[in-house]
Parts: sequence; C-alpha cells; structure tokens
Amino acid sequence: MNKIRLILLDALILFAVSTVFVVFADRAFSGLKGKIPKDDPVVTAIGQGQIDGLRASIALLEKDPKVGAKVALKTDEHGRTSLMRAAYANLVDAGKLKEADDKRTEMIGVLLEHGALIDAVDHDGWTALMWACWSGMPATVDRLLESGASPAAADAEDNTALIIAAQRGHAGIVKALLAKGADRSARNKAGKTALAAAETGFAEHPANQYPELESGYQAVLAALR
Repeated sequence: MNKIRLILLDALILFAVSTVFVVFADRAFSGLKGKIPKDDPVVTAIGQGQIDGLRASIALLEKDPKVGAKVALKTDEHGRTSLMRAAYANLVDAGKLKEADDKRTEMIGVLLEHGALIDAVDHDGWTALMWACWSGMPATVDRLLESGASPAAADAEDNTALIIAAQRGHAGIVKALLAKGADRSARNKAGKTALAAAETGFAEHPANQYPELESGYQAVLAALR
C-alpha cells in the first residue's frame, strides 16, 4: 500500500509541476507575441508579386494618421525603402526572374506615384537602381532610368550601378546604363572600373563551371572595352 501511495503522490506532484510549467510557458509565449514584428503589408505585397495588394496596402496605410503620405518613405532597419524592395530579387531561374521583373516594373510606377524617392540610399549607400542592377532585372532598370534614377550614384565603397551590373555579368543592363551616360572610367575604392569588375566576376564564374553565364560576361566585356 505504501508503494502505491508513493507512486500516486509522485504522479500528483509531476502533474502539478507540469501544469505550472505549461501555464508559465503559455504566458511567456503570449508576452512574446506582441514583440514579434508583423511584416509590412507593402513589403509583403511586393514579395508576393501582388500589384493589387500593393495598391490596397498603400491606400490603407495612407489613411493611418501615423503614416499618411509617408508610406513610400518608410525604411526598414537597413534603411531600405519599399522602392528598393521592389527593385530587388534573388532568383536563379530565368523564367521566374523575368516574371518578377515584369511585375516589379509596374510596382515601381505605383510607388513613385505615391512619393517614393528614386535616388534614396540605404545604410550601405545603395539605391533602388543598384539593387535592380544586382538582381539582373533589365525592365526594372529601364523603368528606374526612365523615371530619372541617377546612374552616377556611388555607394559607400564607390561602386556605381555600372560596376555592380558589370561584376554580375548583366549585359543588357550594362548597355542600358552606358546609353544613359554611365561613366565607364569610374573607379571604386578598390581601384576597379566596371571593366575590371566584369573581369573579376567572370574569373569567379569560369565558363567550365557556369556555362550559362559565359555569354553574358563576354557581352559585358565587349561593351566595356
């Protein structure tokens, strides 16, 4: 009988401790819920490629007295605006990148209509144009250039949009920037011109390992020599 009583007593103690732990954990988690930042609806709409969602999110935020007309000027912890977000994509698949590029051009127009600053810079000195050049989205680059984006802007390391596009091997973008007067002789803090950056990028992506990139780099080198 004593054994049974001890077993029952241990079970009751374990149940009580478990219950207290569950209640405490639940309260702690509930407290953390309010500290987890919700995604910005504008950024979410951009990421999902939802142009109607982007318009709806902007319209909703413009009614918020704390946001209002500043909706397109909001920045994240890196100093990046929604325009920069719209100009950025990290996609390897050519088809998906083309689809994103087509959608982002329209989004760029919407954001500019609502007061986005085209040459705003993030904490690293990158503009939306630089992000589009890095991402390899020619239609987005064209839209930004047509809207007045400066190809002369340089980041904290003195990299221009042309240097960035050249190092990434984006031939169409390099040609578009040159057509808008981008300075091919500009050097970054490492002393590299766009041509040198393209040579570095090509060396880092040799044809035997990245055959799909060879034609792009060859076209970039031809355009800059």
